[in-house]
Amino acid sequence: MKKALLLSIALVLIMLHLFGQWTVQNPLPTGNSLNSVFFTDSNTGYAVGKAGTIVKTINGGTNWIILPGGTTFNLLSVFFSDVITGYAVGELGTIIKTIDGGTTWTTLSNGITFGINSVYFTDSNSGYAVNDHGDILSTNNGGITWDMQLSGNNVPLYSVYFPDANIGYAVGGYNDGVANYQIIYNTTDGGTNWTLTSSTSGLMLNSVYFSDASTGFAVGRNGKILKTTDGGTTWLAQNSGTLNTLLSVCFIDANTGYSVGYNGTIVKTSDGGTNWTTQQAETSNSLRSVYFTDSNTGYAVGDFGTILKTSDGGTIWITQSSNLTGPYSGLNSVFFTDANTGHAVGWSESLTPLLNTTTGGDSWTATSAISSWPVLYSVYFINDDTGFAAGGTGDYPGHGVIFKTTDGGVTWINVYEGDQYTNYNSVFFTDISTGYVVGSDNIGRVLKTTDGGITWNHQTPDTYGLSLHSVYFVDDNIGYAVGGDLAGINNFNLIIKTTDGGLNWAIQMAQGGFTLMSVFFTDDSEGYAVGGYQINGMGEGGVILKTTDGGTNWLTLSYGTTDWLTSVNFSDANTGYAVGWYGNILKTTDAGTTWSAQTSGTTNNLNAVFFPDFNTGYIVGDKGTILKTNNGGGPTGINEKYQASSIKIYPNPASNKIAISIPEQGNNLSGTVSIFGMTGQVMINQQFQGSGTEINVGSLPRGVYFVRIMSRQKNEVRKFIKE
Repeated sequence: MKKALLLSIALVLIMLHLFGQWTVQNPLPTGNSLNSVFFTDSNTGYAVGKAGTIVKTINGGTNWIILPGGTTFNLLSVFFSDVITGYAVGELGTIIKTIDGGTTWTTLSNGITFGINSVYFTDSNSGYAVNDHGDILSTNNGGITWDMQLSGNNVPLYSVYFPDANIGYAVGGYNDGVANYQIIYNTTDGGTNWTLTSSTSGLMLNSVYFSDASTGFAVGRNGKILKTTDGGTTWLAQNSGTLNTLLSVCFIDANTGYSVGYNGTIVKTSDGGTNWTTQQAETSNSLRSVYFTDSNTGYAVGDFGTILKTSDGGTIWITQSSNLTGPYSGLNSVFFTDANTGHAVGWSESLTPLLNTTTGGDSWTATSAISSWPVLYSVYFINDDTGFAAGGTGDYPGHGVIFKTTDGGVTWINVYEGDQYTNYNSVFFTDISTGYVVGSDNIGRVLKTTDGGITWNHQTPDTYGLSLHSVYFVDDNIGYAVGGDLAGINNFNLIIKTTDGGLNWAIQMAQGGFTLMSVFFTDDSEGYAVGGYQINGMGEGGVILKTTDGGTNWLTLSYGTTDWLTSVNFSDANTGYAVGWYGNILKTTDAGTTWSAQTSGTTNNLNAVFFPDFNTGYIVGDKGTILKTNNGGGPTGINEKYQASSIKIYPNPASNKIAISIPEQGNNLSGTVSIFGMTGQVMINQQFQGSGTEINVGSLPRGVYFVRIMSRQKNEVRKFIKE
């Protein structure tokens, strides 16, 4: 027992080492949507979801911990065949297995590239799974190998259920552009043969559950509930009392059942489905899975990491997850005065988030409401007590606002309101009295105060009418501001510099190609700026610039190799971080020469990164995301280096084909292009000759992929998104 315990601890440490050490502080336990929940006993349960999320409770849902699952693909279904052996399935044919209660997970090979929507085991060896292609897979050896029992015809199957070892059902549906169709399959011989018992016009079905071998229920779009009492030969529609799509159904006995779905819908029947009544939940978030451990205790999980629990048979559902800002919100800026004391600001549909922590983020508190509900884009503290936050009112035509606190963020007062059509994007102070704010309007706004924010004076650099997104000063006189055309019409970027405390500003860069969102200097000579470029208003790639001569020249370190980057911060002269869209975190330990990807555990956009010391760092982003590391993010999760290169992948994102261009090698280059998923599984492998090649990616499911270009001259990795 002691050896087993030590082995489990060692395996956990290995997994943490492989996948980095950014931990979630908000929302808890996760902000990623959860798609499936399963309990092995009254206390121990699991839920899986977006970006490979796996959470576990051992005390009936009071606390949940995040488990390293080894994948960043969306997980859609989880099932345990006993108290320690479980399976989770999801995008790109993902099947992972644990034999130690979720401590470690291994990827199972199955040869399937279509998303797997549901998994079910009848015993420790015999299991079934269904996918987007309409395939039904089976294993008789605990998932070591999977056989095709039924090959589909692009008709998605969303749920599979076996009331006993021989009898099973699979449901799904599709739309042919004219009408909707429901699909129900049935087997009576353990899946050797499957019979299509229903393929009629009707709304698609998302979940199936049988209370015994003959009596079952299927639920689907627009509140659809079907019932059979003859083993699926006939199905009769029932009145669910809702038009919201239902995504999951569960029965605890022949009479009592529950179904959950869109907009926080929960319906219950106590008479075997004859009547259904709506139950009140403390959420409007869509619920995607429901599971009961006994007649009174049940759980439902869903969007934005929602976890609900009932202890009275569904009369009252209590939220077990938490989000300080609410799901329809975001945090745009974070600032720490030391490793423990910090502040974060952003936006929300109801009340502007102004969050404080004095415990290193172990707990965050929201401050008292400010006088209006602006969107705050930037926060900066001069000392423990005095800080400023800048943003805009968020309404139309809107105007910029600046707030100040002198009590460590407990209360805030409005010290300045700007002109209409203005947002203030960044604030920076060089001392207790002198500060700067830059923003967006028709002249590229720069404001300066010399009296601690009592008065603000306009400075008028020639910015071609471009927005300024970030400002940074290396001393009392020398400062930089970056920005550009955020609308993506001209893809124009801008860098301006002052050497006299903002009295005059000189343009260092003004050209087409990309927009800059953040600037940071490690000393008076070396600085970095990050951003992205757009085509037709859509994000297409990221960029990192570096100067070693105080901004006279800027070198492109990375261009088009990752998604839009929003923030850059360095913990010393060599070690820095850049964050951006879709949960991207990059780290350099050689002053920007190379950048490595770190695993964030989220696909939410990340908007700001801040390191108060070498090891301790914080990241904030959309949906109230707050991440923390105590070890510089730990080792990278994927061995991926971003270097300055002329290799281009386009279009990116792509839906059908991508083209790879390697122009600097002329027509003499030959080698291999491989496309692999986040788990390292090779999806496409083909030879190329010359300065480029084209690859058909139409068969790949939506998600993030990596392209490895290998030849005698090249060995590089690039990223692309499959739409």
